[in-house]
Amino acid sequence: MRLDLFLAYQKKPDALRRWLKTLGPTWASSPVRRLIQAVCFLIFLILFFYVCWPYGSHDYARHLAAKERIPAESFLAIDPPVSLSTAIAARTWVFSLAWAGAILAVCLVFPRGFCGYICPLGSLIDLFDWSLSRRAQRFRIRQDGWWIHLKYYLLTAVFISSGFGILLSGFVVAIPVLTRGFQFVLSPIQMGWLKGWYLVPPANAGHFFSIALFLAVLLLGFFRPRFWCRYVCPTEAVFSIFNLFRATERKVESSCIHCDKCARICPFDAIKPTDYTNCTADCTLC
Repeated sequence: MRLDLFLAYQKKPDALRRWLKTLGPTWASSPVRRLIQAVCFLIFLILFFYVCWPYGSHDYARHLAAKERIPAESFLAIDPPVSLSTAIAARTWVFSLAWAGAILAVCLVFPRGFCGYICPLGSLIDLFDWSLSRRAQRFRIRQDGWWIHLKYYLLTAVFISSGFGILLSGFVVAIPVLTRGFQFVLSPIQMGWLKGWYLVPPANAGHFFSIALFLAVLLLGFFRPRFWCRYVCPTEAVFSIFNLFRATERKVESSCIHCDKCARICPFDAIKPTDYTNCTADCTLC
């Protein structure tokens, strides 16, 4: 049998891998995850900018029903802290609890699947880190510090405030942060460009606060890639807790050559650089 029989087929994957590396190292290491991220982010953009358009029209309900193949608030409904805090504040069952529970159940098999594959804010942060923050290394901070448990403190604050009827989840949870940011940063541009700038409502203190929070989430990437997702996001904290009950686990085989690539490429600092085992709470099994 010819030893070079399959050489013609080996060149294509190499060329494809080289092309993926130009997009970023994680495109080459986990292209399926990146592709699913891109699709979910595109769906979010369609729901926000097309399905919900036109904002404030007198026949808004009719236009929305005609374009709404899936509910426009789908991403909001599957964000667990949003559903849990709303149910606690309202002292009643909310329909989105079922969707949030389904996502948590799926993540027992696909750990942190929401954070690594679905969350549009995480995709936007990855895009920002790839395009801008990776070019500025001077602001980088170390991996360990007081901030590594900040997400659990925020999650606790969200649930405690919900017990008093105050919904902090609208300001610090992933999908509301992204929705408010787009609403106050991009939707006025959409309104002015497509309908007329005189229709753009004036901004107030609440708008500026939401815009500042949205920009802060992105700018945290100058400290470490995905800083918000790793250390601050309450949604990530919920999935980290449920990760302790996951049905699957990443293993390090004896054939490991200690090249350190997995530790350097992990977007959640889930791999220990000493023995390359993983932190169960943070691993997305990408």
